Amino acid sequence: MKTDPATPPRPVVLLVDDEAEILVALTDLLEDTFTVLSTTSPTEALDILAARNDVDVIVSDQRMPEMGGDVMLARAREYSDAQAILLTGYADIGAVAAALNQGRISFYSHKPWDPDALRAMIVQAADYHRLERELRTERMLLHGLLDNLRSGLGFMDAQGRFIRINQQAADFYGRDIAGCLGHTEEELCDADLLPLIRAAHERLHNEGRDEEVVELPAHIRGGVQGRWREITRVVLGALGDGSACSVVINRDITRQQEMAGRPRP
Repeated sequence: MKTDPATPPRPVVLLVDDEAEILVALTDLLEDTFTVLSTTSPTEALDILAARNDVDVIVSDQRMPEMGGDVMLARAREYSDAQAILLTGYADIGAVAAALNQGRISFYSHKPWDPDALRAMIVQAADYHRLERELRTERMLLHGLLDNLRSGLGFMDAQGRFIRINQQAADFYGRDIAGCLGHTEEELCDADLLPLIRAAHERLHNEGRDEEVVELPAHIRGGVQGRWREITRVVLGALGDGSACSVVINRDITRQQEMAGRPRP
């Protein structure tokens, strides 16, 4: 049977308990939703984590003769970013508190557990892990785009302050990246460009988009590559607090303008 490529893969959970019967019970509880891996050996669990990077959640007993669950989960951080759940008896509350404080585990459940509550906890942990990975991927893609794009690219918050910007865009304002963050275009630009930028932001506010071709004055061209710039500003949508953000793309089109018959100064 073929799998729909649009269907996300099942989350992977690794179960670690020295009692085989516990592993069977947990597998029965989870196997309809998760891909379940299991082992009675904490050492083997670490080997599994070292060999594969798709584990979303680790569920481990605390009291195991080979290695305590808190110790195993601490060592698991060397191999995996999976969410960790510790199954404990009431006598192990000290180990639980230490593991929580040191970031070794995200959740814990006492034995004997409530099946519905434990299942919901594992589902929540898997969802959280998926979101964490998606955010890291988005961050990596954004940084790659900013670092490698030949055009200037900057993102602005609702007040027009730069919250992300690449060096190509920062060069246009004669600053480094740190010198642009937290500032608006009006604060950064050359005084001769201020009327153009104010008018562009007015159109951006009214229409959600502005695109214009700007011929740079000679004194600006001394520090900025290219004579002609195509500058596009677009409102993208809401940030986490509900306010709108926008993007500005600044592209050197001097060569295209000259090929189209624009004279050199």
